[in-house]
Amino acid sequence: MKQYLAFDIGGTDIKYGLIDETCHFIFTEVTPTHAYNGGLSIIKKIITLTNQLKEKYKIDGIAISTAGIIDPFKGEVIYATNAIPNYIGVKIKELIEQETGILAEVDNDVNCFAMCEKFIGNASECHNFITLTIGTGVGGAIYLNDQMYYGNDFSAGEWGRMLVFDQTFEEVASITGLINLANKHIGPSNWNGKKIFDLYDQNDVNAKIAVDTFYKHLSTGIINLIYIFNPEKVILGGGVTARGDKFINELLQNVKARIEPKFITTIEIAKFSNGSGMIGALYHFLDMQKNKR
Repeated sequence: MKQYLAFDIGGTDIKYGLIDETCHFIFTEVTPTHAYNGGLSIIKKIITLTNQLKEKYKIDGIAISTAGIIDPFKGEVIYATNAIPNYIGVKIKELIEQETGILAEVDNDVNCFAMCEKFIGNASECHNFITLTIGTGVGGAIYLNDQMYYGNDFSAGEWGRMLVFDQTFEEVASITGLINLANKHIGPSNWNGKKIFDLYDQNDVNAKIAVDTFYKHLSTGIINLIYIFNPEKVILGGGVTARGDKFINELLQNVKARIEPKFITTIEIAKFSNGSGMIGALYHFLDMQKNKR
């Protein structure tokens, strides 16, 4: 059975592991990204790890999920924030293949999250679905007619940039947005999502204002996306989904109260969180290699 080395590059950590075609992990590890050293330094770290591991394991390909806007055909970074300095223009696929002698494929981390859900998750039966990841920011991906939709310059699904109530969706519907609402309505503190929702569950009046406003913002964005894409499912991931069924039920209550009934669709939490980037990167690798045959 073939086995692949998968990497999930985040701003803080790089998760990596050896995974086979059935999505069984032989091992997984985590190493600091040290993003402040820049994009090339990260890729050199991946090359070093790969060259060390190929002495011990048979590696049939390298699958990479990373932050940033990626050209998935060239495996090149098109755009990245300052979270990873000097990442724009880095030819990840080319560099890794040259230095390791192993085929590599690269895609954006939220696209990989979506492909994991398509591969073995809650979208496995879907032909058309969209995803949202709700953490410190808001990300998204679009899967249409049984393939990933990348857009004109590979930036489709950047929900965080769309406007909701004259602010970006990311500003008002992320955990960061929820914390800003808590600071405004409850009072300044060292807030996080769990603390705010704990107060909300205790029927704190000010926490209720903050959370209800957050749900209004989030549901507005999701309703607009449903109207645009008419998806079979909306799959949600990110830190806020740790609230589980409570989160989905509260969100659905807000969506159903404001959407035309004909357009209501299934909204679910992703089946996978840990390892989803690596699994999705593998799916992307296999798909790209199949299309090149």
